[in-house]
Amino acid sequence: MNGTKTELTKDNFKKEGSTKVPEFTKAGTTTVYYYIYTGNYEPQPVTGSFTVEIEKAETTTVVPPVAKPGLVATEVGQPLITVGDVEGGEIVYAITTENVAPSEDAYTKEIPTATEPGTYYVWYMIIGDENHDNSEPACVEVTVAAIPVVGTVSGRDGGVDTETLKTNNTDTVIQSGSACDVIGLTVDEMIDALASDDSSTKQALVETAQNSGNLGLVVKNVDATKVSASVDKTAVLMSVLTGQEMVDALTGNDNIKLTLQIAQSDYSKIKESVKRGIKTKAEEKFNGNVVVYYMDVDMFMKRNNEAKTQLTEFGDSNIDISIKLPANIKKKYLQLIRSHDEKDGTLSLDTLNDGDGKDETYTIATNKLCVMGLAYKTSSKATTSTEEAAVTTVALAPKTGESDLFRVLMLCLLSLIVVGVAGMRTNRVKREDD
Repeated sequence: MNGTKTELTKDNFKKEGSTKVPEFTKAGTTTVYYYIYTGNYEPQPVTGSFTVEIEKAETTTVVPPVAKPGLVATEVGQPLITVGDVEGGEIVYAITTENVAPSEDAYTKEIPTATEPGTYYVWYMIIGDENHDNSEPACVEVTVAAIPVVGTVSGRDGGVDTETLKTNNTDTVIQSGSACDVIGLTVDEMIDALASDDSSTKQALVETAQNSGNLGLVVKNVDATKVSASVDKTAVLMSVLTGQEMVDALTGNDNIKLTLQIAQSDYSKIKESVKRGIKTKAEEKFNGNVVVYYMDVDMFMKRNNEAKTQLTEFGDSNIDISIKLPANIKKKYLQLIRSHDEKDGTLSLDTLNDGDGKDETYTIATNKLCVMGLAYKTSSKATTSTEEAAVTTVALAPKTGESDLFRVLMLCLLSLIVVGVAGMRTNRVKREDD
C-alpha cells in the first residue's frame, strides 16, 4: 500500500509498496494504491486503489488582537492594537470608521494606525496556509481620545488647572442626588465644565447643588435700617469657592455654606490708622473736607460640621456691590475707600471708583472684604472725630451753618442700601494649547 500516484503491480509492489498504513497531513485529495500478495495461495494477487479526501483545518487564534487602552491623539501615527498570535496562517488587517466590514482587498499585513481622535474599527482575519482555511473577519473597536485641553478652574486660591484637579479626584465618588448625579456628568466632565468659557453648565451645577443642600449662601444684614445687601448667590459661589471645594460639593461629598455679612461699623472699634487713612485719602481726593460712613463687609464659610472660617480675599475674583443713592445726592462728591490688613502686616488703602456710570447707584468691584468708608465732600470746616463718630452711628444732628448737601448725606446714610452684588468678575479661564 502506498499513497503515491504509482500503481502497484507484481513487479514493483515490493519496492514501492509498504505494509504500513499510510498517514497524510496535508489537505487535498490523495490516491492510495494497494496490492494484495497471496504468495503460494490462491486466489491470485489482488490490486486496486481508492482516494482519500483531507479537508483544510480551521485556523487557531492563540492570542487575539486587542485594542490599546488610553490612546490620545498625536501628530505621529500610533498603532491601535496589540498584535495577536495565530497558528496555521497569518493575520491581515483593515481599518474603518464605521462598524461595517471592508472588502477583502482592503486587508494588509500593516498594523493600523491613527493620529486623529475618534472611534476606529480594526478588522482582522487569518489567511490560512495550505492546510488551513481563511477565517471570517473579526473586529476590535478602538477609541482615540482628543488631546486634553488643560483649563483653569478659577477661585479665591488663584485657580487650579483641570489636569491636577482630575488627578486629585481619581477616586472621588459621585453621591446619589448630587449635582453631578442629577445632571449626569462624570467627575472629569464636571471639572471641564467648571473651566469652560461657557458658564451655562457650571451655573446649572451650582444651582442644582443649592437645591440639594450641598451649597448655600446666606446674606446677613446686621442692621437693615442702615445698610443691607442682596446678592446673586450663584455668581458668588461660582467665583469664590476653590476648584476642590466645588468638586466636593458638586459630587455630594461636602456641604459648604457661605455667609455674607453687611453691618455698620462700630466707630469705637475701628483702628485709628484705618480711620485716619480713609479720611486722609478722601480729603486728598477732593482737596477738601469730608465726612465718612464706615461699614464692615465680611464673608464666612462653614463646611459640614467644622467651625466657620472667615474669607477676606478672593484672589482675582471681584464682588460687584451697587450702593443706591438718593436722587439729590451728587455722585461727583462721593468716593468709596477700601482698607485692608495685608498678609505682611501693612495696611492698604484703595480708592474704589464708581463703575456703572449711573446717577442712582455707586458700583464698586472688590476682591477683598474689610472696613470700607463712603466719603462725602462737605463745604463745612474740618470735621472733628466726635462729629465723624456721630455720622457713622447715623445719629448726627447737623451743626449750624452746615450745608443742605450735608443734610442730604445724612438722609443717604440713613437709607443706604446695598442693592445687589451684581455678580462676580473673574479672570477668564486660560487654556493651554498642546
